[in-house]
Amino acid sequence: MTELFNQALQAQLANKLTLALTLYKQLLATQPTHKDSLFNAGLICAQIQDFNQAIYYLSQAASIQKNAAICSLLGLSYMNTQQSKKAIAYYQEAIIFDDQEYMAHNHLGILYCQNHEYKKGIQYLKKCN
Repeated sequence: MTELFNQALQAQLANKLTLALTLYKQLLATQPTHKDSLFNAGLICAQIQDFNQAIYYLSQAASIQKNAAICSLLGLSYMNTQQSKKAIAYYQEAIIFDDQEYMAHNHLGILYCQNHEYKKGIQYLKKCN
C-alpha cells in the first residue's frame, strides 16, 4: 500500500488531481482507515470544489484523529455548502488545536460578519494581522 500512496502523493504534488484522487480511492478501498489518504482525498475534493465529497473524506479522517488542518478544511467545506453553524464549530475547533490557524480566524470573521455579529467577526479578523 505504501507504493500506491506514494504514487497518489506524487500525482497530487504534480497537480494531477484526478489521477491522485483515483489512486487514493483505490487505496481506501482496501484500507478505509488510512488517515493520510482520507485527508489528501478530502483536500483534493476541496481544491476541485466538490465540498460534499470533501466533507465525506475529512469527516472520516477526523473520526480517526482530528487536527487543525482537518478541522479547518471541514470548516471551509461546510462554509461552501452553506452550513455556517457547522463551519463555525469546526473553525473554532481548528483554533483550539492551533491558535495560529489564520484561515480559521479569517473565515470565522467572515462568517460572523455575514451573520451580523460584527464585534465577534472583527475580533477574529484582527487575529489575521
